[in-house]
Amino acid sequence: MPYTKKDLRDKYHLSNSTLHEHLKDCGLNTKDPVFTDEQIHSIFDVAEQMRKEGYSSKQIRQHFGVGNPQETPPPSASSERNVFTDAVAQTVKGFMQAEAREAVRKVLPLIPLIVEQEFIALIQSGEFHESFIDYEEKVRSPERNHYYDVTSYTVTDVGGLGAAEDDEEENKKAREEEKTVDEEKKE
Repeated sequence: MPYTKKDLRDKYHLSNSTLHEHLKDCGLNTKDPVFTDEQIHSIFDVAEQMRKEGYSSKQIRQHFGVGNPQETPPPSASSERNVFTDAVAQTVKGFMQAEAREAVRKVLPLIPLIVEQEFIALIQSGEFHESFIDYEEKVRSPERNHYYDVTSYTVTDVGGLGAAEDDEEENKKAREEEKTVDEEKKE
């Protein structure tokens, strides 16, 4: 579906002068009455997305290879070919960046689920347990200069889970029960 300037003004909520500047920034001809889907999706939409992400007009012009006319050398047969090649390259680059950005947006919500599934798989396979055993062996190895006594390490109350406090209470009860059993055996 071709886009008119009115379509673009309505879609992006732009004034005439702002639309004119935005078209110039991404290298689209401001005199064209209509623009193709490809021009809009692979160039103009990319430029507008860059604007939302905080890119300046100058950075957008650089991205699309839109330069100052005084800096452009006079056209020749080879430079016309380079201009065409550069325009195609910029269009493809803009399209690919837009596609990559969209793909990342689609995958982003799935990352926690993927991490959770991989974590569960590691636990079920036993790799998670093995890694802790390896770590414990490294910690207790004679090559280490110091030893971390993990039994004396206390964990603060996190979200109502006082892990260390519960362990201390359980250990205290277990010691008391052992003493009681020992005393009963002696009698």
